[in-house]
Amino acid sequence: MVGIVETVTLGEIIDWLECLPPEDEVVFDFCRASPSGIDSSRGDYAELALKYSFEQTATVRDVLQWCKGAVGATFFGYKGGDYTMTRDTQVWVDQWGEWTGTAIYSMDHDYGQAVIGTKRVR
Repeated sequence: MVGIVETVTLGEIIDWLECLPPEDEVVFDFCRASPSGIDSSRGDYAELALKYSFEQTATVRDVLQWCKGAVGATFFGYKGGDYTMTRDTQVWVDQWGEWTGTAIYSMDHDYGQAVIGTKRVR
């Protein structure tokens, strides 16, 4: 799975979020779930996954803080190992310990919401 570029990078997410109002809500395109944190991806431990929640809301400020905090940070892989992330690290969408191959294919801003578009690719 390493080397297949089918989703955005951490740096691309950071650059996009830095252009948006910090108080705006961030949602995924599926059932308006909201990001709830970032962690090592189960698909490739050297990549990241934005987790999601249907019960809490994240703002641009929240997601930007998680993403900036991931640059240079070391994450523990699901089955072991330490992985240091960079701005070039790919970011997927999944819960900790799960792998659905859900990529981020678009990032839009509409009506005061930052909307992360997803699609299953792997």
